[in-house]
Amino acid sequence: MAGYLEKPFVFFDIETTGLRAGHHEVTELAFIHEKLGSWCVRVKPKYPERFEDAAREISRYNDTDWAGAPSLEDVMQKVREFTYEAILIGHNIVLFDVPFFNANCKMAGIDYQLPLKMNCLIDTQMLALVHMVPRGLKFLGLGPCCKFFGISNDGQHHAYDDCDRTKMVFEALLKKLRWDDGKAEQRTLWE
Repeated sequence: MAGYLEKPFVFFDIETTGLRAGHHEVTELAFIHEKLGSWCVRVKPKYPERFEDAAREISRYNDTDWAGAPSLEDVMQKVREFTYEAILIGHNIVLFDVPFFNANCKMAGIDYQLPLKMNCLIDTQMLALVHMVPRGLKFLGLGPCCKFFGISNDGQHHAYDDCDRTKMVFEALLKKLRWDDGKAEQRTLWE
């Protein structure tokens, strides 16, 4: 088992057919891995009739673009590769992305769960609540956080674009939180 400092940072985001874990499904997964690079995949839902209209519109889901998409079961080997001994970073990852993904695995009969331990997750929404609301941030969504830091929010609600913006928000948060004397040891993020 890798020590904390040896674990790779992996930014993670999902898009879904709705907001109810265990009923709605993942339609898109994205990862930006410190060592393995980026990976984004559309996932074909088993129960498209459960799609909420608002979720379909937000994610721009359509049957044509998802026609050849693999099932969640078909992408699990790559998910395992990208999440192995990783520190997952996401926006609202603790309350939404990880529990939702895990509920989808259970619903599909997949024997795999992403860790919900605090030493394996970093939630940029929680960091923003603690560190940026006192500095004037009014809302905790990814869009308002991007706006607060001057980051473009184009392409929102596409898993890869949201994953990339979460990485930028995380990096901006790290810059804001540096120790004044500049001597705090910090983990350098890759380009």
